[in-house]
Amino acid sequence: MIDEFRITRVLGAGNFGIVYECENIHLDETVAIKEFLPTELARRGADGQIAPLSPATAEAFLWARDRFLQEARTLWNLARPVPHRNIVRVTGYREANGSAYMFMEFERGQPLSDLLEQRGTLTFEELRPIVAPLLDGLERVHAANVLHRDIKPANILIRPDGSPVLIDFGAARNVALSGETSVFTTYTPRYAAMEQHYPGGDQGPWTDIYGLGATLYRAVTGRTPKSASEQLLGHTQEPAADLCRGRYPDAFLRAIDAACALKPDDRPQSVCAWRAQLLSDVSAADDSTMVLPRVSATDVTRFSAAPKTPTSSQRTGTDAVETGLQPTPRRRSRAWILATLVLATAAAASALYWWTQHRPAREAEREAVEETSRPPEVEPIRTEREPAPEDRDVAETEPPPSPERTFEPFAPHQHFADPLSSGGTGPSMIAIPADEVAMGSPVEEDGRNSDERLHAVVVSEPFAMSRTEITIGEFSEFARSVGYRTEADRESACLRTDEGGIELVADLSLSWDKPGYPVTREHPVVCVTWNDARAYADWLGEQTGREYRLPTELEWEYAARATTTTSRHWGDNLEASCDFANTADETVLTGAEETRRIEGARSACRDGHLYAAPVATFQSNQFGLHDMLGNVAEWTCSVYDPVYGGAQAECLDATRRRGPAPIVIRGGSWLTSPALARSAARDGLPSNLGLNTIGFRVLATNRPWTGRASVITHGSADE
Repeated sequence: MIDEFRITRVLGAGNFGIVYECENIHLDETVAIKEFLPTELARRGADGQIAPLSPATAEAFLWARDRFLQEARTLWNLARPVPHRNIVRVTGYREANGSAYMFMEFERGQPLSDLLEQRGTLTFEELRPIVAPLLDGLERVHAANVLHRDIKPANILIRPDGSPVLIDFGAARNVALSGETSVFTTYTPRYAAMEQHYPGGDQGPWTDIYGLGATLYRAVTGRTPKSASEQLLGHTQEPAADLCRGRYPDAFLRAIDAACALKPDDRPQSVCAWRAQLLSDVSAADDSTMVLPRVSATDVTRFSAAPKTPTSSQRTGTDAVETGLQPTPRRRSRAWILATLVLATAAAASALYWWTQHRPAREAEREAVEETSRPPEVEPIRTEREPAPEDRDVAETEPPPSPERTFEPFAPHQHFADPLSSGGTGPSMIAIPADEVAMGSPVEEDGRNSDERLHAVVVSEPFAMSRTEITIGEFSEFARSVGYRTEADRESACLRTDEGGIELVADLSLSWDKPGYPVTREHPVVCVTWNDARAYADWLGEQTGREYRLPTELEWEYAARATTTTSRHWGDNLEASCDFANTADETVLTGAEETRRIEGARSACRDGHLYAAPVATFQSNQFGLHDMLGNVAEWTCSVYDPVYGGAQAECLDATRRRGPAPIVIRGGSWLTSPALARSAARDGLPSNLGLNTIGFRVLATNRPWTGRASVITHGSADE
């Protein structure tokens, strides 16, 4: 129970909270309740109370909970003095069970995204009674100094009477809170303005206008809009005024294109200004509404931000509380365009997915684990049991030193596999010598991004890198040995892209051994978070007596380049990439799945793999390492720093962190565009997210395992 409300089902569950559909036990009332539960900072105990994971996360958890309540209060005030019919209403908020809760009206209807999927496009006569009320509602939101920041077809609900309601304020931000630190960031790449991809991006009403403009572009053209980052890479979005001439009022189409402008200054700066452009060819909106066919009253709203569950009526939640920006005239920096190019591109085209139709049943143990993780109907506060000792994340406790374990120091270029105390051997490793090299890319390199500053680095001591990405078979030995359950299994879900390759969605059916495409024990393990990868490396340290960890970003790029200075270790010729890397190529055109698509650039060759390939399928680099580029992207231990200020040579100290810092991922995956499949290409991702396109490899040193991997490593870089 949550107060007088009994849970009936879970509408969504994400890394920052759970959204429930609830019924009032005293009145005929259905509500949606969002519970604040950031899995990176807190955990539910056996008594149902939510508490910080450790003293190290207590301050960040309390701060984030206060921001959650502050945002709930802001959204509650939107309904004062009179609720707006076209904005989902927050009816209350409170602290309880160590956490915080937001109570919302439960809206019924059909998402505009589903309607567009059925119809393709809508006529102007159908769009007008949707657009005019939404503009009124959005103007009310902006008048309260609030930005929605995630406007898209899925967040516009069409009620059975045809009237629209703007839902999912999970990414909303009070623009008056300038100077506050961001905890969570969420957006949908195809509908997000460029300034949303950059922490310093100047956001205001023009940001929401972009989202609604992109939504209308989809509604009139039938095409998914290009993401801002794709457009910056040269994939031009054809104007709606050209595609739809003669079918809609000219001013209406020009206003849509103006709203979709990349530069904030080129967009209308207020809803009032945009309304004058958008509806200038017609009379003011009347009270008529469009009654839509086939809209069931049982279709329900979605109360959360990306990522989402793939069903048509439910999806997971992500609470966003970020730095506020003043919606007043301002000077804008042009740096956001270049500084965020890689971040936006990877989010928009991380991986395309096709669900296998005949999924084998899980083994009995995994079925039992899944059953216990489902939230009960009557006691929603106790949706997770306290993990038993065999289920606990081994990263939660300090592994004991193992002075009795000895190891043989490696020599440069040596191939070895350390014996494990539990039997068998660890991953195949290759020793790499120390050196002084360059990191980053020259300004003339094709596909280069501004976060790839070319600079000198020093690798002062040799290290060993696993010859391949860690495989499902290798990870399963670890999981079996300690009873390990990944974060996706325990607390959230593995992410994939939706069937259109547009949005990241949380899929509860995916796991590290069932990633949504055919795999064997020799495929790279995916659906693992940064914390899962660290746990595996720590286990290797315990088992071998040698220090194992994830590589720093510096070490990763040095190993990937393997003494080369070209954009890729095989050179700059993209046509040769299919011999060396599993990336986006023309193999996708041979797939049996007719709906499988890739937008944007592809290598002009065929590597023969629609999804991840077994490790070492492709030729190695000069160090003997396979799949450093392509196949699956790889976690490093470094925090993402767009200016290369020194973090590239260090591992993040997880015991001192505050909030979900973005961790560098490298190498690209089986659906990475050629521009990202380069030795210098970079991206960052919150450490508690797992995707079915991201895995890892490990690094070993000649240092003994002491119970904790080094934070300062063997590399250094100029600053």
